[in-house]
Amino acid sequence: MVEGHWILGMIERGGKGYHLEICPNDCQGEEALIPLIQKHVREGTEIHSDLWKGYFNLPSYGYTHLTVNHSENFVDPDTGANTQHIEASWRSMRRRLARGGVKDNLDLHLCEFLWHRKTLSDGKDLFKDLIDAIKIVYQGYPECPPS
Repeated sequence: MVEGHWILGMIERGGKGYHLEICPNDCQGEEALIPLIQKHVREGTEIHSDLWKGYFNLPSYGYTHLTVNHSENFVDPDTGANTQHIEASWRSMRRRLARGGVKDNLDLHLCEFLWHRKTLSDGKDLFKDLIDAIKIVYQGYPECPPS
């Protein structure tokens, strides 16, 4: 939960994909979570989660579901299921968002967080990548008239 908003985070093993979705109407039940998962995760995929009840019916939607009971351990000793990557990402995101006291435009802040994370993981220079992104967005716009 970030400033009253429920956010679903999903990480593909190996760091290939990272998705954040703001749950509609701050709903945290199956009716909100499953469509968001289906949007990003192929049927048949193995999903690791905590014991949140909104995930319990994942197998009925075609997913393999392994769980971790965080009150007992961080990696399930029998199945190897773990949520360590997403938990570490939450810490990082909360720390970053807390600095600015995010109250409005959470979607824009999450986009900036994801862009920052991706740029650094790709080994790119943040400033240069920002300028390149601005060029792409404003490509084709007329030049400003001279002052």
